[in-house]
Amino acid sequence: MFTEDDYGLNKEDAQVQAQKRRLLAHISLGEQEQRKLIEYCAANIPRDRYVHPKFMSFDVEHINDQNGQAAVDKARPIIIYKKNAHTNEALLIHKHALGHLCEIAGLDGRYKTKLNVASHNSWRRELLATNLNELFGKQRFVNKLKKEAEFLHRIVGNELRAVLTQSFNRHLVSAVVLQPFLEVCKECGLMPAKAHITDMRVHLQTYLPFVFQPYPGEFIAMGSCWGNSDFGEGKLKISHNVLRLNGLGSFITEDAFSRIHIGSVVEDTDMVLDDKVAVKELEAIAAASQSAVREVMKPAAVQRTLDAIAQAAADKIPWIEIQSKLAKVLGKDDMSTLEGFLTDHIVDLPMVGMGSDGMPLPSRWWTAAALAHLAEKQTDTTKVMELKALSGTFVAPKKKKEEDV
Repeated sequence: MFTEDDYGLNKEDAQVQAQKRRLLAHISLGEQEQRKLIEYCAANIPRDRYVHPKFMSFDVEHINDQNGQAAVDKARPIIIYKKNAHTNEALLIHKHALGHLCEIAGLDGRYKTKLNVASHNSWRRELLATNLNELFGKQRFVNKLKKEAEFLHRIVGNELRAVLTQSFNRHLVSAVVLQPFLEVCKECGLMPAKAHITDMRVHLQTYLPFVFQPYPGEFIAMGSCWGNSDFGEGKLKISHNVLRLNGLGSFITEDAFSRIHIGSVVEDTDMVLDDKVAVKELEAIAAASQSAVREVMKPAAVQRTLDAIAQAAADKIPWIEIQSKLAKVLGKDDMSTLEGFLTDHIVDLPMVGMGSDGMPLPSRWWTAAALAHLAEKQTDTTKVMELKALSGTFVAPKKKKEEDV
């Protein structure tokens, strides 16, 4: 376990002590957040089955309200699996899986969006189901080996969450790959702080209970974060995490480890899986992920991030250049909000300089902090994580040229 002495920190400074109290208050609910994440992952382990298109069809679920009228939002698309000559099974289709199905079938995404509309009159969704039945019924689907393709259907409860190819590696579910991360966090002295949970992704932030100063007057916490999607919505990732104690905005500076995501229990398939290979793969991923955390928390690695932050604070970047870099990833409203941060002189953000033209001249560090601040204002968890990752691109530390001794 690393200590403040390992990082050469000043433990006696009054400002540092005040910031440390703030940090400990921020992570005081971390154990509860971590427990919530563990329970969610355990309760949402996907069931897997490989399905040939000829054994599935589509329809719309019809539910009436108490007055016998069609209920809004209840006419949802469903998938029907033909289990045998006399038995069918129907499941709801998550919008993520619906996107996968339309992409596989070749149905235009904009057309899908226009049809997948909740209303008392369900004809649009009925037309969507008809389109999918026709497209899957009249096309031949092949895999990479040019053989008849089955698709991996990932199911949680009574809902189809994802439809993926046969090559999708499915042995690493969040409930399994989270445990090695928690173990190495305990080993390194990292404390859980915040969990982000959606039906597509899960994420956990952890921090050392120490205060760092990349430059005088700027106080941060350093840690590691873990993220995964069991449904093809991103990789398994372990990254370096930074928390600004002014404003409590956090962001990811770099990925220490990433792996194309994988999954869990298979049913209704003739595919023979080698359990010994799966166990060895899980062991290898656990060892690699733990090694990644140890590496990013080593004093030398932490110092590189501190140096990168200090450099980012010194590097000025005109607003027009920020606009250019973010134009393709931020919407108009978010860009306007970000520009407002610049002109309103938000006290929780780093100081903004002044250019020779008399206009505000921010730094790369200000931009990273502003994006992290913007992320904290979001209600969409997926967007929160996207903004945090985007924030870190403005403070990416230089890669080491050789192994630290």
